[in-house]
Amino acid sequence: MKKLAKIITVVVIALVLCVTTGCEKKKNDNKQSNPIVGTWDLYRNNKSYSDVYYVFNEDYTGSYTIFGSTKQFKYETKDGYVSIKYDTATVPTEYKYSVDNDIINIVDSFGDDTFYKKR
Repeated sequence: MKKLAKIITVVVIALVLCVTTGCEKKKNDNKQSNPIVGTWDLYRNNKSYSDVYYVFNEDYTGSYTIFGSTKQFKYETKDGYVSIKYDTATVPTEYKYSVDNDIINIVDSFGDDTFYKKR
């Protein structure tokens, strides 16, 4: 009987450890795997312009504001591309992007680099 109780105790402890450490690791991985999350101001000539900016949320929603006019969107990232579907659009628009420290480069629909600096 004592042997069975010890086995059950070890199994329960192992399950608790697996569940708690597995959940914590998953939370940390999500933050590290999405470097686009944050608020990004337009950045030109070493100057930030806070009246033109993107907000990318952890829940894959966001907004784009330009001179006081804001559009809401949902987004996905994959293989260096961000796919943005504005609430008013029927299909998403895909942009190539890269992040270097606190600067994100989003290649616009004309193929031009557009830089944004993280707040």
